[in-house]
Amino acid sequence: MITLETRREAFEASLDIKKPMHEKILDAFGDGAYTAREIARKMGYGDDLNKVRPRINELCNINKLKAVGKRKDYATGKSVAIFRAVKE
Repeated sequence: MITLETRREAFEASLDIKKPMHEKILDAFGDGAYTAREIARKMGYGDDLNKVRPRINELCNINKLKAVGKRKDYATGKSVAIFRAVKE
């Protein structure tokens, strides 16, 4: 479908703009496994998940991060995904 193609093209073009934030997030992960909230705090954003969650989703979509488990979020008490950087 044309809309899927144009959506994908726009997404791929936007990755260049977001690359510095992607690199910062990957650096923050290092060899560890973290939730989005833990990465936000580690990067100095406190509990503002809007700073990291969209980029984490993008990194998962391009196979730079993967969900490796789940645990309870200390702030909400809900189960959340744990992510780890994919080593190439």
